[in-house]
Amino acid sequence: GPRTPFVDPPEALCSYADMKQAVCALHKDVRTVKVVSLQMTPTEGVDRWFPMQGGKRTHIAPEEVDRVCAFIEAVPAGTAVLLHCYHGLNRTLLVLAALYLRAHKATIQDALYRVRQVRPPGIVRAETVDALVRWWNNAK
Repeated sequence: GPRTPFVDPPEALCSYADMKQAVCALHKDVRTVKVVSLQMTPTEGVDRWFPMQGGKRTHIAPEEVDRVCAFIEAVPAGTAVLLHCYHGLNRTLLVLAALYLRAHKATIQDALYRVRQVRPPGIVRAETVDALVRWWNNAK
């Protein structure tokens, strides 16, 4: 699988600095943490921002998914990625599913099942699943 550990931000922590410190404390092989945001508005403390439209108006182009995946795949060993969107579900899990598909050449159904295991209830918006399918058909 991907060599970069993915972590869910502990909700009790209030800043990215606190989250980064907690990730490094929990994962002894992690030296640094990159915060990657998929939200539409920039947030202080984010290392890399890839704005993706979420919600009912979701239309995420395959190129957007490719850019985020390429950035994450290029992160050096020993660096964790804290990936998030507003709720930590649809856009975040879209990218995780895409990374899983790139690494394993699995089926869409398998990728959706795997991300649902990582973060229940999984991708909940049909528009986001459609974006994943568009990306996968474009990637083949």
